[in-house]
Amino acid sequence: MTYLAPCYSYKNGTLYIDDVSLDMVAQSYETPFYIYSATQIKQNIQNLNKALTQVLEPDQYTVCYACKALNNIAVMHFIAQQGCGADIVSSGELTRAIKASVPADKIVFSGVGKSDQEIEHALNSNIRQINVESGAELYRIEHIAKSLKIVAPVVFRLNPDVKAGAHDKISTGQKENKFGLNAQSVMELYQYAADSEYINPRGISLHIGSQLIDMSPFDKAYKIAADFIQGLRAKGFTPDTIDLGGGIGIIYDNEDAPDLDAYARIVEKHIAPLGLHMIFEPGRMIVGNAGLLVSRVLYIKEAENKSFLITDAGMNDLMRPALYDSLHPVVEIIPKGKTAPVKKYDVVGPVCESADVFGLNIPLSEELTHNDLVAFTGAGAYGATMSSYYNARKLPAEFLVEGNDWRCIRRAITVEDFLRFETIDEDIYE
Repeated sequence: MTYLAPCYSYKNGTLYIDDVSLDMVAQSYETPFYIYSATQIKQNIQNLNKALTQVLEPDQYTVCYACKALNNIAVMHFIAQQGCGADIVSSGELTRAIKASVPADKIVFSGVGKSDQEIEHALNSNIRQINVESGAELYRIEHIAKSLKIVAPVVFRLNPDVKAGAHDKISTGQKENKFGLNAQSVMELYQYAADSEYINPRGISLHIGSQLIDMSPFDKAYKIAADFIQGLRAKGFTPDTIDLGGGIGIIYDNEDAPDLDAYARIVEKHIAPLGLHMIFEPGRMIVGNAGLLVSRVLYIKEAENKSFLITDAGMNDLMRPALYDSLHPVVEIIPKGKTAPVKKYDVVGPVCESADVFGLNIPLSEELTHNDLVAFTGAGAYGATMSSYYNARKLPAEFLVEGNDWRCIRRAITVEDFLRFETIDEDIYE
């Protein structure tokens, strides 16, 4: 049985998201499209806060949603209404966060490669902090802050050398990863920052990986972080912030559910006694299970030793299976019935790449045919934000549902839209 989050249910033979029939939406709008449940997003935030407030007071921490997971401004605005800030990784995401009414003092700027323009944008926007990843970056921040006559609030990303993450490409806390600094480097840079007229060092950050179901890597990493804070204090520094990153996973298929209470107990054991303000940066766990990619069957192609189910959604719409070998289970929106025969398909898209495969040997109804609707689950995080214009295919529309209300929050972006930014014989650079 394919896992479906609580916001999905079958009613009268068709799949609903909250109280909205996906078949009804697909009759009105062209597939493929993304659709999200605001109800599920809100519940996910409440679940995290419920666990944390068992061990912390609400004013001891801030949840800064990692908007790289899904940065549609309507979704970001809804999340901000639930009391969350934003963890951003680019000037573009900062612009989106501000447009979505995220308070500047709840915005943190992560990432290893911030340009001068991005640093200036962040400082002029008076965000809470910039998470520094290298000495070279710190010196650029100082230079830009001096030119603006601004004191830059920073924390330093500590790399604890802890293996975590469901895939090597989403593990970020080991010494061979490009992220963060070792303890000695952080200590040296903290001293430099403390001596600078234009830098305010506020503490440290860390983020060890993504899609974590096992909480033990957090236990190891947070112990290292707590010990490092004590080392800072021993040298006379007075940090006030610890940014604990994100990384808590979701159920895609047959994983165990992450134990949020166990995570909170780890925070209570290692971090709460430090008396610092804590920042949490969940992304996937807030939106991942709240979204679907809805698609139509184009063809059933029978090959010599297998059957291909070809959908109108491709790797340009949902990149994660090609990039990470990730599984997004496929479900029928209008099932053919419990007694319908089942066969196994390789579910693939129309893109001219052999990597355009969503899953192999997927059991679905033998009666599926042209124009039938299917949905890829767990597509709320790193779906639309990673979609591309490859093969000159449109970017999919996005919809937001709450109860029985639904609306389009981004129309499909077509080839005609992209051609407005291209020319054959004119210089249109501005």
